[in-house]
Amino acid sequence: MKIGDLIEDLTCGEVALVLREPRISRDCLPGGEAHPHEEYYFVKVLSCRGIEDWDTDDSRVLIESR
Repeated sequence: MKIGDLIEDLTCGEVALVLREPRISRDCLPGGEAHPHEEYYFVKVLSCRGIEDWDTDDSRVLIESR
């Protein structure tokens, strides 16, 4: 996923525009609850509800930006 991609939330079917590159969750960094056992990423998007963070594992790219 990259800035400008149109993505879909697989849990609810909502569509959003990617505003920032995916980043690792704070829980997965040293000192976090999931460290070092899990690794997951969030992406900042603009959806119909406003600006949100979506889990990349629950999303898929519908249209890639150029």
